Amino acid sequence: MYVLIHPDNDFAVTLKSNSYIKKWDIRSDIPIEIQCVPIAYPVYNPDCNCDSIVTVHMRSKIAQRDNCLLNIYSWDDLKLIAQNEITDLKNELFWFQSLSISQDGKTIALASFNECLAFINQSDFKCKKVIDGGEWTSGLVFDNNSKYIAAAHTFQGGGYISIYENFDEDIQVLHESLFRNPELGDFSDSVAKMAFTSNGKYLVVCEVSVNGTGYDDKGKLILYETFTGKLVWAVDLKSDGEENVYPDILIGSNDNLILCGMGRGKIYCYQLTNGNHIGTYNTGYNNAVQSFGIDRKRNRLWLVNEDESLIYIPV
Repeated sequence: MYVLIHPDNDFAVTLKSNSYIKKWDIRSDIPIEIQCVPIAYPVYNPDCNCDSIVTVHMRSKIAQRDNCLLNIYSWDDLKLIAQNEITDLKNELFWFQSLSISQDGKTIALASFNECLAFINQSDFKCKKVIDGGEWTSGLVFDNNSKYIAAAHTFQGGGYISIYENFDEDIQVLHESLFRNPELGDFSDSVAKMAFTSNGKYLVVCEVSVNGTGYDDKGKLILYETFTGKLVWAVDLKSDGEENVYPDILIGSNDNLILCGMGRGKIYCYQLTNGNHIGTYNTGYNNAVQSFGIDRKRNRLWLVNEDESLIYIPV
């Protein structure tokens, strides 16, 4: 399940793979379901801006082959307004890993199993740049001003985090590989979710090991300065012995808190200035908090409970 909040904070959508997209009015304490549109394909890491909701599925029923079909829905009525098969510059099929859409509505970034990133013009779906990536790119995110995009790549021999600058006609590398001190490990066999602060000055990275044990303590929370690439701090991700999951991550309304959705219904809270763990919130549900959104206008966190209902937590 995924939760996306419209940037004006009045509406949300929930997405369930092979099932539906639901639109909700979240202006009151009790969310109102407005519309439900069925979808018959897997959903992976969807994203949105003021105008569009973007999803990708892996198989085209038209072509009957594995490929990446990009779908853009309208926020107004969840109407499918565009659908396009994406290829890279070598004209090879583009198998999807993760995506992010810029808030200015101009650029969609896609990560591929072909070990590259493709930057697509939303207006005509033409590819304006392809950059080498990792075997798995688990994190891909634009900042609020559409100026920067960060990517977390992993390789069996070690991984790295890159930051790129987004221009109208080009993408330029700002930091090909951000500094990682020895205590952070080599970032192989890890996945990461990332978030920029509201002004784009800092990048928060949340790493979790996926070595298969399920109960290790290899999570890391890291803060970088975006423009310089400076490592500000890095701390162990508090686990409390809980099973590691692929977490979601949010930054609080005033850029003062980092919120990590983790296993067994828990949300961990950290100070952005120093990485101190300042509390754990238990939602009361057993499922991992793998996707949640923030209503900055009303200071609420929205997530989906075990009954697939949209609920909020005051923050």
